Amino acid sequence: MCAPTCVSCKQVWNVLPRSHWQQNQIAILDKSSLLAEINSNFVTFWHYNNVRRLKLKNSVPFELVSSVENLVSEETSQNRASLPFTLAELKAAIPPECFQPSTGRSLAYFFLDIGIISLLYALAGAIDSWWFFPIFWLMQGTMFWALFVVGHDCGHRSFSKYKWLNNLVGHLAHTPILVPFHGWRISHRTHHNNTGNIDTDESWYPVAENTYRQMAWYEKLLRFQLILFLYPLYLFKRSPGKQGSHFLPSSNLFRPSEKWDVITSTICCALTIAFLGGLTYLYGWMFLLKYYLVPYVIFVMWLDLVTFLHHTEPDIPWYRGEEWYFLRGALSTID
Repeated sequence: MCAPTCVSCKQVWNVLPRSHWQQNQIAILDKSSLLAEINSNFVTFWHYNNVRRLKLKNSVPFELVSSVENLVSEETSQNRASLPFTLAELKAAIPPECFQPSTGRSLAYFFLDIGIISLLYALAGAIDSWWFFPIFWLMQGTMFWALFVVGHDCGHRSFSKYKWLNNLVGHLAHTPILVPFHGWRISHRTHHNNTGNIDTDESWYPVAENTYRQMAWYEKLLRFQLILFLYPLYLFKRSPGKQGSHFLPSSNLFRPSEKWDVITSTICCALTIAFLGGLTYLYGWMFLLKYYLVPYVIFVMWLDLVTFLHHTEPDIPWYRGEEWYFLRGALSTID
């Protein structure tokens, strides 16, 4: 799943007016004019979003950039014929400074989030009144979502240039909200590398009728009726028609070389559950409900709402087989 902090070529595309679209392809502007417009619009878009309002903390995800560079050489004449520019030309139109992360700024946002979360817990403990808890739940659940966004950037390697720091902060951000950092990071990489491919995409793809008929009743209920509570099920069972789990290194999501990354993140989540269990044993279920479970549910609702809106639009096409290639899929989205 791509959160709001992720800037990629598809988001650059979406700053273009809809009048430029003709049957999901651009055919009005010539290539040079189009790339010039992308460049000018991206500079405006970048500077607008480089504020706290949308938590756009860094730059184009390094992992995605790496994929882009790998895919540039694989473009075919068919790709060039269907779009008026290549992937390399689109990447070259983006200002170079947008690809440079600021470790200091990233850490400042992370510690700011931690500070706000700590302050909210201190206030809730000091006031300890039912009139305050609904306010606390909404605010703390939103801050849990902010933690997820930090981990999201770490997963994209755009938090900093240092892999060890991305992994460390990614675990510190994701473990408290029960997200297995490496398991999620790898599945999210799969999503970005297969965006728009109905057969291989990882998140929020349309479900075929035969797949729908094979889904368990609770999967249908969550996927189509209770979508705001879907994320924990996705972590355990992935999307409809997919096998495996984000917690198990045996899942076909992962390469053999990623086994210990997945195990590390799973152990971190298990330790968090044990810690929460200890708190419940000491202070009771109501303590867990007031201080963790309700904010956690608010966080899940935020995450599902944002990602559903990012990936669901009836007019956006999906491709399979030879119809799909990276650039076409990446541009055929509202994310």
